[in-house]
Amino acid sequence: MTTASVWIISFVFLVFTGSALTGPLARESCVNESKNRVSRDFRALIKHGRDYHKDLVQKQEPSTAVLQTADVQQLDSKMEPITYCYGEIGCIVIDDSWYDPVHRPINQEPLPREKINTRFILHTRQRPTQDTMLYANDLDSIRYSTFDPSKPTQFLVHGFIDDGTVRWMKRLTENLLAHGDYNVIIVNWGGGSLPMYSQATANTRVVGLEIAYMVNTMITHFGVDPGMVHLLGHSLGAHTVSYAGERIEGLGRITGLDPAEPYFAEMPSHVRLDPTDAKFVDAIHTDTRTILLLGYGMLEPVGHLDFYPNGGRDQPGCDPVDIALDAITEDMITGGRELAACNHLRCIEFFIDSLVPGNTFVGYECPDNDAFHRGECTSCGADNLNCAKFGMDAALYPTRDRNYVHLLFDTDKDVPYIKYHYGIKVNLAYPSQAEAFVYGTMRMSLYGTLGQLIDVTVADKSHKFVHGTDSFFLFVDSFNVGNIQRVELYWKYDGTLFNPCGLFCNDHIYVRSVEISELNNYPESSRLEHTYKSCAVGADYADMKDKTWAEFYPTACV
Repeated sequence: MTTASVWIISFVFLVFTGSALTGPLARESCVNESKNRVSRDFRALIKHGRDYHKDLVQKQEPSTAVLQTADVQQLDSKMEPITYCYGEIGCIVIDDSWYDPVHRPINQEPLPREKINTRFILHTRQRPTQDTMLYANDLDSIRYSTFDPSKPTQFLVHGFIDDGTVRWMKRLTENLLAHGDYNVIIVNWGGGSLPMYSQATANTRVVGLEIAYMVNTMITHFGVDPGMVHLLGHSLGAHTVSYAGERIEGLGRITGLDPAEPYFAEMPSHVRLDPTDAKFVDAIHTDTRTILLLGYGMLEPVGHLDFYPNGGRDQPGCDPVDIALDAITEDMITGGRELAACNHLRCIEFFIDSLVPGNTFVGYECPDNDAFHRGECTSCGADNLNCAKFGMDAALYPTRDRNYVHLLFDTDKDVPYIKYHYGIKVNLAYPSQAEAFVYGTMRMSLYGTLGQLIDVTVADKSHKFVHGTDSFFLFVDSFNVGNIQRVELYWKYDGTLFNPCGLFCNDHIYVRSVEISELNNYPESSRLEHTYKSCAVGADYADMKDKTWAEFYPTACV
Protein backbone atom coordinates (compact mmCIF):
# COMPACT_ATOMS: atom_id res chain seq x y z
CA MET A 1 0.00 0.00 0.00
CA THR A 2 1.40 3.43 -0.91
CA THR A 3 1.92 6.10 1.72
CA ALA A 4 -0.65 8.22 -0.12
CA SER A 5 -3.20 5.45 0.31
CA VAL A 6 -2.35 5.19 3.98
CA TRP A 7 -2.92 8.94 4.37
CA ILE A 8 -6.23 8.85 2.61
CA ILE A 9 -7.46 5.90 4.64
CA SER A 10 -6.51 7.76 7.79
CA PHE A 11 -8.15 10.92 6.48
CA VAL A 12 -11.39 9.07 5.77
CA PHE A 13 -11.20 7.43 9.17
CA LEU A 14 -10.83 10.88 10.70
CA VAL A 15 -13.78 12.26 8.78
CA PHE A 16 -16.09 9.45 9.71
CA THR A 17 -14.75 8.59 13.15
CA GLY A 18 -16.97 8.71 16.19
CA SER A 19 -19.86 6.75 14.74
CA ALA A 20 -19.42 3.93 17.23
CA LEU A 21 -18.33 5.99 20.22
CA THR A 22 -20.53 6.21 23.25
CA GLY A 23 -19.28 9.03 25.45
CA PRO A 24 -17.30 12.29 25.54
CA LEU A 25 -14.08 10.79 26.84
CA ALA A 26 -14.08 8.00 24.29
CA ARG A 27 -14.87 10.41 21.48
CA GLU A 28 -12.07 12.79 22.47
CA SER A 29 -9.51 10.00 22.78
CA CYS A 30 -10.43 8.46 19.44
CA VAL A 31 -10.46 11.76 17.57
CA ASN A 32 -7.10 12.81 18.99
CA GLU A 33 -5.57 9.46 18.05
CA SER A 34 -7.02 9.75 14.55
CA LYS A 35 -5.64 13.27 14.16
CA ASN A 36 -2.18 12.17 15.23
CA ARG A 37 -2.28 9.34 12.70
CA VAL A 38 -3.32 11.64 9.86
CA SER A 39 -0.61 14.15 10.74
CA ARG A 40 2.03 11.41 10.58
CA ASP A 41 0.72 9.98 7.34
CA PHE A 42 0.42 13.37 5.67
CA ARG A 43 4.14 13.90 6.22
CA ALA A 44 4.64 10.53 4.57
CA LEU A 45 2.46 11.71 1.69
CA ILE A 46 4.79 14.65 1.08
CA LYS A 47 7.70 12.25 0.67
CA HIS A 48 5.56 10.08 -1.60
CA GLY A 49 4.80 13.15 -3.71
CA ARG A 50 8.46 13.98 -4.15
CA ASP A 51 9.15 10.41 -5.30
CA TYR A 52 6.13 10.50 -7.62
CA HIS A 53 7.32 13.71 -9.23
CA LYS A 54 10.86 12.39 -9.54
CA ASP A 55 9.56 9.33 -11.43
CA LEU A 56 7.49 11.56 -13.73
CA VAL A 57 10.53 13.69 -14.58
CA GLN A 58 12.58 10.59 -15.28
CA LYS A 59 9.93 9.27 -17.68
CA GLN A 60 9.97 12.56 -19.58
CA GLU A 61 13.79 12.64 -19.55
CA PRO A 62 14.81 9.01 -20.29
CA SER A 63 18.46 9.94 -20.72
CA THR A 64 18.69 11.56 -17.31
CA ALA A 65 20.57 9.69 -14.63
CA VAL A 66 18.92 8.63 -11.42
CA LEU A 67 18.04 11.79 -9.48
CA GLN A 68 18.69 12.73 -5.90
CA THR A 69 15.86 14.43 -3.98
CA ALA A 70 17.74 17.72 -4.04
CA ASP A 71 17.74 17.63 -7.86
CA VAL A 72 13.96 17.51 -8.26
CA GLN A 73 13.37 21.23 -8.00
CA GLN A 74 16.13 21.93 -10.51
CA LEU A 75 14.53 19.64 -13.08
CA ASP A 76 10.99 20.99 -12.60
CA SER A 77 11.56 23.49 -15.40
CA LYS A 78 12.37 20.69 -17.82
CA MET A 79 8.89 19.17 -17.59
CA GLU A 80 6.73 19.70 -20.63
CA PRO A 81 3.25 21.16 -20.04
CA ILE A 82 0.49 18.56 -20.24
CA THR A 83 -2.87 19.46 -21.80
CA TYR A 84 -6.12 17.61 -21.15
CA CYS A 85 -9.20 18.46 -23.21
CA TYR A 86 -12.84 17.67 -22.49
CA GLY A 87 -14.84 18.47 -25.59
CA GLU A 88 -17.09 21.53 -25.50
CA ILE A 89 -16.21 22.51 -21.91
CA GLY A 90 -12.57 23.19 -22.81
CA CYS A 91 -9.05 22.20 -21.80
CA ILE A 92 -6.75 22.44 -18.83
CA VAL A 93 -2.95 22.61 -18.72
CA ILE A 94 -0.66 21.28 -16.01
CA ASP A 95 2.83 22.78 -16.00
CA ASP A 96 5.58 23.43 -13.47
CA SER A 97 3.58 26.14 -11.70
CA TRP A 98 1.15 23.49 -10.46
CA TYR A 99 3.88 21.57 -8.65
CA ASP A 100 5.64 22.10 -5.34
CA PRO A 101 7.65 19.39 -3.59
CA VAL A 102 6.01 20.18 -0.23
CA HIS A 103 2.74 21.98 -0.88
CA ARG A 104 1.55 20.18 -4.03
CA PRO A 105 3.63 17.05 -4.54
CA ILE A 106 1.22 15.22 -6.88
CA ASN A 107 -0.64 16.39 -9.99
CA GLN A 108 -2.70 13.55 -11.39
CA GLU A 109 -4.72 13.42 -14.55
CA PRO A 110 -8.37 14.22 -13.79
CA LEU A 111 -10.91 11.46 -14.12
CA PRO A 112 -13.10 11.38 -17.26
CA ARG A 113 -16.12 13.68 -17.26
CA GLU A 114 -18.43 10.67 -17.21
CA LYS A 115 -16.82 9.38 -14.03
CA ILE A 116 -16.94 12.72 -12.20
CA ASN A 117 -20.55 13.07 -13.39
CA THR A 118 -21.08 16.74 -12.53
CA ARG A 119 -24.79 17.49 -12.17
CA PHE A 120 -26.70 20.74 -11.70
CA ILE A 121 -29.83 20.63 -9.54
CA LEU A 122 -32.13 23.66 -9.49
CA HIS A 123 -34.29 24.83 -6.58
CA THR A 124 -36.49 27.93 -6.62
CA ARG A 125 -39.25 29.36 -4.49
CA GLN A 126 -41.73 27.93 -6.99
CA ARG A 127 -40.35 24.43 -6.41
CA PRO A 128 -38.19 24.62 -3.28
CA THR A 129 -38.04 20.88 -2.52
CA GLN A 130 -38.10 19.48 -6.05
CA ASP A 131 -34.81 18.54 -7.70
CA THR A 132 -34.82 19.87 -11.27
CA MET A 133 -31.89 18.70 -13.35
CA LEU A 134 -30.32 21.26 -15.70
CA TYR A 135 -28.09 20.36 -18.64
CA ALA A 136 -25.96 22.86 -20.51
CA ASN A 137 -26.25 20.83 -23.72
CA ASP A 138 -30.06 20.62 -23.42
CA LEU A 139 -31.39 24.16 -23.46
CA ASP A 140 -34.96 22.96 -22.99
CA SER A 141 -34.03 21.57 -19.56
CA ILE A 142 -33.32 25.17 -18.56
CA ARG A 143 -36.00 26.86 -20.66
CA TYR A 144 -38.88 24.78 -19.28
CA SER A 145 -37.71 24.77 -15.67
CA THR A 146 -38.50 27.37 -13.01
CA PHE A 147 -35.13 28.99 -13.65
CA ASP A 148 -35.63 32.76 -14.02
CA PRO A 149 -32.72 34.49 -15.77
CA SER A 150 -33.77 37.87 -14.36
CA LYS A 151 -33.16 36.74 -10.77
CA PRO A 152 -29.84 36.33 -8.91
CA THR A 153 -28.39 32.83 -9.19
CA GLN A 154 -26.48 31.01 -6.45
CA PHE A 155 -24.33 27.97 -7.27
CA LEU A 156 -23.42 25.76 -4.27
CA VAL A 157 -20.37 23.51 -4.61
CA HIS A 158 -19.30 20.87 -2.08
CA GLY A 159 -15.81 19.62 -1.33
CA PHE A 160 -13.86 16.42 -0.67
CA ILE A 161 -15.91 13.27 0.13
CA ASP A 162 -19.20 15.19 0.11
CA ASP A 163 -21.80 15.10 -2.62
CA GLY A 164 -24.84 17.18 -3.51
CA THR A 165 -27.10 15.34 -1.09
CA VAL A 166 -25.30 16.25 2.14
CA ARG A 167 -27.44 17.89 4.76
CA TRP A 168 -25.65 21.25 4.82
CA MET A 169 -26.31 21.85 1.12
CA LYS A 170 -30.02 21.25 1.63
CA ARG A 171 -30.09 23.54 4.66
CA LEU A 172 -28.16 26.28 2.87
CA THR A 173 -30.54 26.00 -0.08
CA GLU A 174 -33.58 26.32 2.17
CA ASN A 175 -32.16 29.33 3.98
CA LEU A 176 -31.11 31.06 0.77
CA LEU A 177 -34.61 30.69 -0.63
CA ALA A 178 -36.04 32.08 2.61
CA HIS A 179 -33.62 34.99 2.38
CA GLY A 180 -34.27 35.99 -1.22
CA ASP A 181 -35.95 35.04 -4.47
CA TYR A 182 -32.98 33.25 -6.00
CA ASN A 183 -32.23 30.51 -8.44
CA VAL A 184 -30.27 28.10 -6.24
CA ILE A 185 -28.28 25.47 -8.12
CA ILE A 186 -26.54 22.63 -6.28
CA VAL A 187 -23.47 21.32 -8.09
CA ASN A 188 -23.05 17.63 -7.37
CA TRP A 189 -19.67 16.23 -8.39
CA GLY A 190 -19.76 13.32 -5.96
CA GLY A 191 -18.34 10.96 -8.56
CA GLY A 192 -15.07 12.90 -8.44
CA SER A 193 -14.86 13.98 -4.82
CA LEU A 194 -13.95 10.62 -3.32
CA PRO A 195 -10.43 9.54 -2.22
CA MET A 196 -7.66 9.77 -3.09
CA TYR A 197 -7.42 13.45 -2.12
CA SER A 198 -4.87 14.12 -4.85
CA GLN A 199 -7.30 12.66 -7.39
CA ALA A 200 -10.21 14.74 -6.07
CA THR A 201 -7.98 17.81 -6.24
CA ALA A 202 -7.22 17.07 -9.89
CA ASN A 203 -10.92 16.59 -10.64
CA THR A 204 -11.81 20.06 -9.36
CA ARG A 205 -10.42 21.61 -12.52
CA VAL A 206 -12.83 19.64 -14.68
CA VAL A 207 -15.71 20.56 -12.40
CA GLY A 208 -14.66 24.18 -12.76
CA LEU A 209 -14.91 23.80 -16.54
CA GLU A 210 -18.38 22.29 -16.18
CA ILE A 211 -19.61 25.17 -14.01
CA ALA A 212 -18.17 27.78 -16.35
CA TYR A 213 -19.78 26.05 -19.32
CA MET A 214 -23.17 26.05 -17.60
CA VAL A 215 -22.96 29.71 -16.56
CA ASN A 216 -21.73 30.83 -19.97
CA THR A 217 -24.57 28.87 -21.60
CA MET A 218 -27.05 30.75 -19.39
CA ILE A 219 -25.40 34.05 -20.32
CA THR A 220 -25.37 33.35 -24.06
CA HIS A 221 -28.77 31.73 -24.50
CA PHE A 222 -30.87 33.14 -21.67
CA GLY A 223 -29.48 36.61 -21.13
CA VAL A 224 -28.26 35.99 -17.60
CA ASP A 225 -26.28 38.90 -16.20
CA PRO A 226 -22.95 37.42 -15.02
CA GLY A 227 -22.82 40.12 -12.36
CA MET A 228 -25.87 38.47 -10.74
CA VAL A 229 -24.20 35.05 -10.51
CA HIS A 230 -22.70 34.03 -7.17
CA LEU A 231 -20.59 30.87 -6.77
CA LEU A 232 -20.22 29.47 -3.24
CA GLY A 233 -17.80 26.61 -2.60
CA HIS A 234 -16.77 24.78 0.55
CA SER A 235 -13.25 23.44 1.09
CA LEU A 236 -12.13 21.96 -2.26
CA GLY A 237 -15.27 23.53 -3.69
CA ALA A 238 -13.86 26.99 -2.96
CA HIS A 239 -10.98 26.38 -5.35
CA THR A 240 -13.29 24.63 -7.79
CA VAL A 241 -15.37 27.78 -8.22
CA SER A 242 -12.19 29.79 -8.69
CA TYR A 243 -11.41 27.70 -11.79
CA ALA A 244 -14.91 28.44 -13.05
CA GLY A 245 -14.61 32.13 -12.25
CA GLU A 246 -11.52 32.66 -14.34
CA ARG A 247 -13.52 31.51 -17.39
CA ILE A 248 -16.67 33.59 -16.78
CA GLU A 249 -16.24 37.17 -17.91
CA GLY A 250 -17.81 39.62 -15.49
CA LEU A 251 -18.69 37.03 -12.83
CA GLY A 252 -20.28 38.87 -9.92
CA ARG A 253 -19.12 37.04 -6.84
CA ILE A 254 -17.36 34.05 -5.33
CA THR A 255 -17.58 33.05 -1.68
CA GLY A 256 -15.01 30.59 -0.38
CA LEU A 257 -16.24 28.66 2.65
CA ASP A 258 -13.04 27.69 4.47
CA PRO A 259 -10.97 27.05 1.32
CA ALA A 260 -8.97 23.84 1.58
CA GLU A 261 -5.32 24.13 2.56
CA PRO A 262 -3.66 20.87 1.30
CA TYR A 263 -2.34 21.33 -2.25
CA PHE A 264 -3.36 25.02 -2.35
CA ALA A 265 -1.57 26.90 0.43
CA GLU A 266 1.56 28.73 -0.66
CA MET A 267 0.78 28.03 -4.32
CA PRO A 268 0.53 30.60 -7.15
CA SER A 269 -2.75 32.51 -7.39
CA HIS A 270 -3.96 30.65 -10.49
CA VAL A 271 -3.80 27.37 -8.57
CA ARG A 272 -6.13 28.55 -5.80
CA LEU A 273 -8.91 31.01 -5.10
CA ASP A 274 -7.80 34.64 -5.43
CA PRO A 275 -9.41 38.09 -5.83
CA THR A 276 -9.15 38.11 -9.63
CA ASP A 277 -11.58 35.20 -10.00
CA ALA A 278 -14.69 37.42 -9.77
CA LYS A 279 -15.64 41.06 -9.36
CA PHE A 280 -15.97 40.38 -5.65
CA VAL A 281 -14.40 37.52 -3.70
CA ASP A 282 -14.95 36.92 0.00
CA ALA A 283 -13.79 34.01 2.12
CA ILE A 284 -14.56 32.63 5.56
CA HIS A 285 -11.70 30.93 7.42
CA THR A 286 -12.65 28.72 10.37
CA ASP A 287 -10.06 25.92 10.47
CA THR A 288 -6.70 27.57 9.82
CA ARG A 289 -4.36 25.26 11.68
CA THR A 290 -1.93 23.69 9.23
CA ILE A 291 -2.87 20.25 7.93
CA LEU A 292 0.10 18.91 9.89
CA LEU A 293 -1.86 19.93 13.00
CA LEU A 294 -5.07 18.66 11.47
CA GLY A 295 -6.54 21.90 10.23
CA TYR A 296 -8.15 21.57 6.81
CA GLY A 297 -8.61 25.23 5.86
CA MET A 298 -6.21 27.93 4.64
CA LEU A 299 -4.74 30.58 6.89
CA GLU A 300 -3.57 32.83 4.08
CA PRO A 301 -6.10 35.33 2.69
CA VAL A 302 -7.59 34.68 -0.74
CA GLY A 303 -10.27 37.32 -1.32
CA HIS A 304 -11.05 40.99 -1.32
CA LEU A 305 -12.43 40.33 2.16
CA ASP A 306 -11.27 37.50 4.42
CA PHE A 307 -13.33 36.82 7.54
CA TYR A 308 -11.75 34.97 10.45
CA PRO A 309 -14.53 34.17 12.96
CA ASN A 310 -13.12 33.57 16.45
CA GLY A 311 -9.67 34.21 15.04
CA GLY A 312 -10.12 31.58 12.32
CA ARG A 313 -9.47 28.49 14.43
CA ASP A 314 -10.65 26.51 17.47
CA GLN A 315 -14.30 27.38 16.98
CA PRO A 316 -16.48 27.48 20.12
CA GLY A 317 -18.38 24.23 20.54
CA CYS A 318 -15.94 22.20 18.44
CA ASP A 319 -14.04 20.57 21.25
CA PRO A 320 -14.93 16.84 21.05
CA VAL A 321 -16.40 16.89 24.54
CA ASP A 322 -18.71 19.79 23.58
CA ILE A 323 -20.35 18.11 20.60
CA ALA A 324 -23.69 16.66 21.59
CA LEU A 325 -23.94 12.88 21.66
CA ASP A 326 -27.26 13.06 19.80
CA ALA A 327 -25.33 14.38 16.79
CA ILE A 328 -23.80 10.91 16.60
CA THR A 329 -26.70 8.70 17.51
CA GLU A 330 -29.11 10.51 15.20
CA ASP A 331 -26.89 10.32 12.14
CA MET A 332 -23.72 8.30 12.66
CA ILE A 333 -21.87 9.51 9.59
CA THR A 334 -22.82 13.14 10.07
CA GLY A 335 -21.97 12.89 13.75
CA GLY A 336 -18.54 11.50 12.96
CA ARG A 337 -17.90 14.30 10.49
CA GLU A 338 -18.95 16.90 13.05
CA LEU A 339 -16.51 15.43 15.53
CA ALA A 340 -13.57 15.36 13.14
CA ALA A 341 -14.25 18.35 10.87
CA CYS A 342 -16.30 20.59 13.14
CA ASN A 343 -14.07 23.67 12.70
CA HIS A 344 -13.99 23.14 8.94
CA LEU A 345 -17.78 22.94 8.73
CA ARG A 346 -18.54 25.88 11.04
CA CYS A 347 -18.09 28.39 8.21
CA ILE A 348 -21.25 26.95 6.64
CA GLU A 349 -23.17 27.21 9.91
CA PHE A 350 -22.13 30.83 10.35
CA PHE A 351 -23.13 31.67 6.78
CA ILE A 352 -26.54 30.03 7.25
CA ASP A 353 -27.05 31.87 10.55
CA SER A 354 -26.23 35.18 8.87
CA LEU A 355 -29.24 34.66 6.56
CA VAL A 356 -31.65 34.74 9.50
CA PRO A 357 -33.45 38.12 9.73
CA GLY A 358 -32.05 40.24 12.53
CA ASN A 359 -28.71 38.41 12.72
CA THR A 360 -26.14 41.03 11.79
CA PHE A 361 -22.55 39.83 11.88
CA VAL A 362 -20.01 42.61 11.31
CA GLY A 363 -16.31 41.89 10.93
CA TYR A 364 -13.78 44.54 11.91
CA GLU A 365 -10.41 44.93 10.27
CA CYS A 366 -7.70 44.17 12.80
CA PRO A 367 -4.10 42.93 12.59
CA ASP A 368 -4.72 39.99 14.93
CA ASN A 369 -7.22 38.45 17.30
CA ASP A 370 -5.49 39.72 20.44
CA ALA A 371 -5.65 43.33 19.28
CA PHE A 372 -9.30 42.80 18.42
CA HIS A 373 -10.12 41.60 21.92
CA ARG A 374 -8.17 44.48 23.45
CA GLY A 375 -10.74 46.76 21.84
CA GLU A 376 -8.30 48.32 19.38
CA CYS A 377 -10.46 47.78 16.28
CA THR A 378 -13.99 49.07 16.88
CA SER A 379 -14.60 51.58 14.08
CA CYS A 380 -15.58 51.15 10.44
CA GLY A 381 -13.89 54.45 9.61
CA ALA A 382 -15.50 57.40 7.87
CA ASP A 383 -15.31 55.60 4.52
CA ASN A 384 -16.54 52.24 5.91
CA LEU A 385 -13.37 50.49 4.76
CA ASN A 386 -12.42 49.10 8.17
CA CYS A 387 -15.40 46.80 8.63
CA ALA A 388 -17.83 44.74 6.57
CA LYS A 389 -21.05 42.84 7.05
CA PHE A 390 -20.61 39.10 6.98
CA GLY A 391 -22.69 36.86 4.72
CA MET A 392 -24.67 37.86 1.67
CA ASP A 393 -24.34 41.56 2.56
CA ALA A 394 -20.54 41.44 2.45
CA ALA A 395 -20.93 42.70 -1.12
CA LEU A 396 -21.97 46.07 0.36
CA TYR A 397 -18.29 46.73 1.04
CA PRO A 398 -17.71 50.05 -0.73
CA THR A 399 -14.63 49.29 -2.81
CA ARG A 400 -13.03 46.51 -4.83
CA ASP A 401 -9.62 48.19 -4.79
CA ARG A 402 -8.49 46.47 -1.60
CA ASN A 403 -7.48 42.83 -1.28
CA TYR A 404 -6.99 40.50 1.69
CA VAL A 405 -8.81 42.69 4.23
CA HIS A 406 -8.48 40.79 7.52
CA LEU A 407 -11.83 40.89 9.36
CA LEU A 408 -12.67 39.50 12.79
CA PHE A 409 -15.76 38.77 14.85
CA ASP A 410 -16.77 36.27 17.53
CA THR A 411 -19.58 33.73 17.58
CA ASP A 412 -21.36 31.55 20.10
CA LYS A 413 -20.81 27.81 20.33
CA ASP A 414 -24.27 26.82 19.12
CA VAL A 415 -27.28 28.09 17.19
CA PRO A 416 -27.92 30.98 17.16
CA TYR A 417 -24.26 31.77 16.59
CA ILE A 418 -24.76 35.53 16.63
CA LYS A 419 -22.95 37.37 19.42
CA TYR A 420 -23.21 41.05 20.26
CA HIS A 421 -20.00 43.03 20.39
CA TYR A 422 -19.69 46.01 22.71
CA GLY A 423 -16.79 48.39 22.21
CA ILE A 424 -16.03 50.08 25.54
CA LYS A 425 -14.14 53.33 26.12
CA VAL A 426 -13.48 54.37 29.72
CA ASN A 427 -12.35 58.00 29.95
CA LEU A 428 -10.31 58.74 33.09
CA ALA A 429 -9.91 62.13 34.72
CA TYR A 430 -6.58 63.18 36.26
CA PRO A 431 -7.23 65.21 39.41
CA SER A 432 -4.28 66.32 41.52
CA GLN A 433 -4.72 63.57 44.10
CA ALA A 434 -4.67 60.77 41.50
CA GLU A 435 -1.75 58.50 40.81
CA ALA A 436 -0.44 58.68 37.25
CA PHE A 437 -1.63 55.13 36.81
CA VAL A 438 -3.25 52.36 38.83
CA TYR A 439 -3.54 48.61 38.40
CA GLY A 440 -6.70 46.69 38.96
CA THR A 441 -9.71 44.86 37.60
CA MET A 442 -12.98 46.35 36.38
CA ARG A 443 -16.44 44.88 36.05
CA MET A 444 -19.53 46.36 34.46
CA SER A 445 -23.32 46.13 34.37
CA LEU A 446 -25.28 47.40 31.37
CA TYR A 447 -28.95 48.39 31.47
CA GLY A 448 -30.71 48.83 28.14
CA THR A 449 -34.11 48.97 26.50
CA LEU A 450 -34.08 45.21 25.79
CA GLY A 451 -32.65 43.98 29.07
CA GLN A 452 -29.51 44.00 31.14
CA LEU A 453 -26.11 42.39 31.54
CA ILE A 454 -25.06 42.18 35.17
CA ASP A 455 -21.55 42.09 36.63
CA VAL A 456 -19.51 41.14 33.57
CA THR A 457 -15.73 41.38 33.49
CA VAL A 458 -14.29 44.21 31.42
CA ALA A 459 -10.65 44.20 32.53
CA ASP A 460 -8.94 41.47 34.50
CA LYS A 461 -5.41 40.28 35.23
CA SER A 462 -4.40 43.57 36.88
CA HIS A 463 -4.95 45.92 33.96
CA LYS A 464 -3.02 49.19 33.86
CA PHE A 465 -5.24 52.29 33.83
CA VAL A 466 -3.56 55.62 33.05
CA HIS A 467 -5.33 58.68 34.42
CA GLY A 468 -6.07 61.40 31.91
CA THR A 469 -6.39 58.92 29.03
CA ASP A 470 -8.91 56.54 27.48
CA SER A 471 -8.87 52.80 28.10
CA PHE A 472 -10.41 50.58 25.43
CA PHE A 473 -12.00 47.14 25.80
CA LEU A 474 -14.19 44.70 23.91
CA PHE A 475 -16.98 42.74 25.52
CA VAL A 476 -18.86 40.03 23.64
CA ASP A 477 -22.08 38.36 24.75
CA SER A 478 -25.01 36.47 23.25
CA PHE A 479 -27.47 39.01 24.68
CA ASN A 480 -28.46 42.30 23.05
CA VAL A 481 -29.29 44.90 25.71
CA GLY A 482 -30.64 47.44 23.22
CA ASN A 483 -30.15 51.18 23.72
CA ILE A 484 -27.98 51.87 26.76
CA GLN A 485 -29.78 53.68 29.60
CA ARG A 486 -27.38 53.16 32.51
CA VAL A 487 -23.88 51.82 33.13
CA GLU A 488 -22.42 50.65 36.42
CA LEU A 489 -18.70 50.10 36.97
CA TYR A 490 -16.98 48.16 39.73
CA TRP A 491 -13.34 48.87 40.62
CA LYS A 492 -10.96 46.57 42.48
CA TYR A 493 -7.48 47.89 43.11
CA ASP A 494 -4.49 45.56 42.80
CA GLY A 495 -2.43 46.08 45.92
CA THR A 496 -0.15 43.09 45.49
CA LEU A 497 3.62 43.24 45.55
CA PHE A 498 3.57 42.93 41.74
CA ASN A 499 2.03 46.39 41.58
CA PRO A 500 4.93 48.93 41.56
CA CYS A 501 2.86 51.19 43.77
CA GLY A 502 1.60 48.45 46.06
CA LEU A 503 -0.10 49.34 49.33
CA PHE A 504 1.37 52.84 49.64
CA CYS A 505 -0.44 54.61 46.79
CA ASN A 506 -3.86 56.12 46.25
CA ASP A 507 -6.04 53.18 45.29
CA HIS A 508 -8.81 55.29 43.77
CA ILE A 509 -9.66 55.46 40.07
CA TYR A 510 -11.30 58.59 38.64
CA VAL A 511 -13.76 57.87 35.84
CA ARG A 512 -15.23 60.74 33.85
CA SER A 513 -17.34 58.77 31.36
CA VAL A 514 -18.04 55.36 29.87
CA GLU A 515 -18.85 55.01 26.17
CA ILE A 516 -20.49 51.85 24.83
CA SER A 517 -20.58 51.25 21.08
CA GLU A 518 -22.74 48.42 19.77
CA LEU A 519 -20.58 47.02 17.00
CA ASN A 520 -23.19 44.79 15.32
CA ASN A 521 -24.35 47.85 13.42
CA TYR A 522 -23.32 48.74 9.88
CA PRO A 523 -22.35 51.12 8.30
CA GLU A 524 -20.33 53.51 10.47
CA SER A 525 -23.21 55.98 10.67
CA SER A 526 -25.36 53.24 12.21
CA ARG A 527 -22.64 52.25 14.65
CA LEU A 528 -22.34 55.87 15.77
CA GLU A 529 -26.11 56.06 16.22
CA HIS A 530 -25.78 53.08 18.56
CA THR A 531 -22.92 54.53 20.58
CA TYR A 532 -23.91 55.73 24.05
CA LYS A 533 -21.81 57.95 26.29
CA SER A 534 -22.68 57.85 30.00
CA CYS A 535 -21.28 60.26 32.59
CA ALA A 536 -21.00 60.59 36.35
CA VAL A 537 -23.99 62.26 38.02
CA GLY A 538 -23.50 65.72 39.53
CA ALA A 539 -19.72 65.77 39.16
CA ASP A 540 -17.01 65.97 36.55
CA TYR A 541 -15.93 62.45 37.41
CA ALA A 542 -16.70 59.53 39.72
CA ASP A 543 -14.18 59.04 42.51
CA MET A 544 -14.10 55.25 42.90
CA LYS A 545 -12.20 53.79 45.79
CA ASP A 546 -11.20 50.14 46.01
CA LYS A 547 -14.07 47.61 45.83
CA THR A 548 -16.85 50.07 45.00
CA TRP A 549 -19.48 50.56 42.31
CA ALA A 550 -20.37 53.81 40.53
CA GLU A 551 -23.27 54.72 38.23
CA PHE A 552 -23.13 56.57 34.92
CA TYR A 553 -26.05 57.89 32.85
CA PRO A 554 -26.34 59.23 29.29
CA THR A 555 -28.52 62.05 30.64
CA ALA A 556 -25.67 63.19 32.91
CA CYS A 557 -23.42 64.05 29.97
CA VAL A 558 -23.44 67.79 29.19
